[in-house]
Amino acid sequence: MGALPSDVLWQVILNRSRARSFGRYKRYIDSVFGCESAAPEPDIELNQRLQGASVPNVHHPERTPRKRKDSPNFHGREAYEVLKAATNIFMEYECGLWLDVMNDAFPPDLSLTAGNVDGLRTDRDTNGVLQLITKAGQTRHLTLPYLAIVRERLADLVVKDDLPPSRSHDNCTGPLLSRLANPCLMELLWNYWHEESMMTQTLKLIGYQFQNRDVPKGYAPIRTLKFDALRPLSNLLWGWLQDEYERLSVKRRAHEYAHQYGLALQGAAVRGARPADSRTQFLSAFHELLNKCTVYYDQRDDMTRRADAFPVLNALRELHLVLAEGADNQFGDLTPTARGEALIEQWLLARPELRDFFGNRVMVPYPEDWMDRVDTMKSLQGWSSTSVTHYNLLAVFGEQLLLGVRYGGWMKVVDQAEAGVWADFWRSQVVGYVHAYRAVTGVNLAAREVQSRPIDITLPSVHIAQRLQAQRRGTVPQR
Repeated sequence: MGALPSDVLWQVILNRSRARSFGRYKRYIDSVFGCESAAPEPDIELNQRLQGASVPNVHHPERTPRKRKDSPNFHGREAYEVLKAATNIFMEYECGLWLDVMNDAFPPDLSLTAGNVDGLRTDRDTNGVLQLITKAGQTRHLTLPYLAIVRERLADLVVKDDLPPSRSHDNCTGPLLSRLANPCLMELLWNYWHEESMMTQTLKLIGYQFQNRDVPKGYAPIRTLKFDALRPLSNLLWGWLQDEYERLSVKRRAHEYAHQYGLALQGAAVRGARPADSRTQFLSAFHELLNKCTVYYDQRDDMTRRADAFPVLNALRELHLVLAEGADNQFGDLTPTARGEALIEQWLLARPELRDFFGNRVMVPYPEDWMDRVDTMKSLQGWSSTSVTHYNLLAVFGEQLLLGVRYGGWMKVVDQAEAGVWADFWRSQVVGYVHAYRAVTGVNLAAREVQSRPIDITLPSVHIAQRLQAQRRGTVPQR
């Protein structure tokens, strides 16, 4: 399989990150429930899908149905099932590398519709998957640089969807074309940082009050929180609670955090968790890359010297290997599942009914509607005073950086210039992540003194717990 050029890959990562943003998801879900004053025309196929019928063709989630005149009265889990089905549709179409909706995201010289990639003509197959047409007339599907290398190692196996139906029974073990041509560009690190922000815990405490259950010891009661039965949130929360046993548990996510990144959560919900495999080298490799990038930026900004990108290249290789070692078992399915569940939590927290209880910090410029609810709950419970916006930046920037490392062909790169181009392209994300990490943990990954001592590899959850204890004692942690 042919590989996408690196600069195109990075543009695709940014495009998919914007496509999955909460603001876009919220507009989509609001229009599904008829919450927008000027909703688009009805999409018949989407209505059928929400009723359990055919699969829709909704590459653009803004094209959603307005409230129908015959809209049913939601009782029981029906409203939540609609929310869940609409979220699955959103994730299905915004999860991976859908090249046929990429064209508007790039300048003309990076267009993926046609032209030359590595000197070869590009075209599309009947399913819309981008492919290469070699000079000899042979067809090669495009994939990401890292997956192209993996495909070369499995050259003795035929890609499953490439065979005609009459011969499909001969190919039951080959790699799936959908996983090679349309990989899901997501990182579970996004969920980890939102979990550390106490977003999930906030909705969990709301669920306790909704069920008239007293909160566990150590939590402040929120008995004045009431939802009238006439508005939608009451019914939606009922469905969300009824669906608890079908969602990923905190412990299951914690085990996968350890498997992919060697990260751990703290708290009663994960007490006794014993992961069988943990990427203990992840923090060391990731923080080393961030630090080497900041050193490279200093050299780039100094016009009297030539910047050395070899340390960045070596750090990229190390982190690429660590990430590759954790890309198995649940990697392909748990990450998008966890993302969809987290988006539902954010949408529920953003509901106007919760604003009535928590109030709205009008003068605080939160970029997303659910954030002020989390910060208010943190204040009520005496949790960390660090704004949830910093955790959100860690989630977004961290995901983009790791995707750029994971799917690049770094084990074949020998020229430092390509590592320098990577560092320059992702400079805003690197600097933003380093700043947000210091705001959350107190650790400065860009500190010059770090060069004379080992990179900090203490788990973020440990730093967060220590800063919380210092906050309650009224002292400032020293770093």
